[in-house]
Order: sequence, then structure tokens, then C-alpha cells
Amino acid sequence: MMINRLSSQPVPKEIQNKLDLFFQELKEIGVSYIGHGVVSDEGNHSGYFSKKQWGEHYIQRQYFFAEPILKQYKDKKEIDLISWTTVKDVNSIAQMRNEFTQVTSGVTICKKDDVFNTFFNIGFSKDVDLARFTFLNKDLLLAYFHAFNENHLLWRKNKSF
Repeated sequence: MMINRLSSQPVPKEIQNKLDLFFQELKEIGVSYIGHGVVSDEGNHSGYFSKKQWGEHYIQRQYFFAEPILKQYKDKKEIDLISWTTVKDVNSIAQMRNEFTQVTSGVTICKKDDVFNTFFNIGFSKDVDLARFTFLNKDLLLAYFHAFNENHLLWRKNKSF
């Protein structure tokens, strides 16, 4: 199933500030970048970007409409994991992300939640064995994914956007 792509916007400042606190905690285990996207089945996207400049660039350039991670996502699974090394980056969006955020690798955790699809992008600036890192930190990463969803997704559900 392809995700519709209708609109894209950043999260409001109040949500950005809450998620920034979680990002600061994740930095302690070696995470360099976090992105969190929520896309409704209608195609409306809202995004959190731990690197503000990248978020502004992403929204202004409308990268959501060509986001390569979405091309790999299949919402048939309860939860999905996408290594950034497997993403075909024909539009150079992932390359731009890596340059803006100064990451060298990453992984995205995806989940379908009712009429929303959520994406938790985790980037690293140091060489990390992604399989080992995600295995050893699975519970912690899922807890933070849940915390990001609780704030961002709850705002989206209340907004009816």
C-alpha cells in the first residue's frame, strides 16, 4: 500500500519542546538525530526534527512528497524496521538529511496506529552496528517511540488534522 501525500507541516512549538527533552535523553545512548513523523491515511504529515534546520529545509522543499523511507513502508505489519542502508535514495533526500544532521547511518521504526502511520527515525554520527544496537536497546527504543507517539500522535488525534 502506498501512503497518500497531501500536506506536510512541522509540529507546533509546544510539541517540539516536549520531544526535544526526549531527544536529549536519547543522546546519552549515542543517538545523534531523531525524526518523528505522523501521516494520516488521508496523507497529512506532521514532523518533528531534532535538527531544526533540517526540519525547516525538509518542510520548505516539500521532501515529504518524495520521502524514500515511505516507499519501503508496508503498513500491513504491526511494527516494521527499516535500515537506512536499504533505502533507495533516487531524489537524494536521505543524502541531504545525512549532510544536514551529520549522521552516517540510521534506522526507522514504523507502526500503524488506527488511521495514522508513525515513523521514528534514529540517526547516528558514529559508526554503529545497527542490528546489534537495535537488539541491545530494543526495549528502550520502543519506550521512546511510544513516548514520541504519545505526544505527537495524541496532538494529531486531538487536532483532527
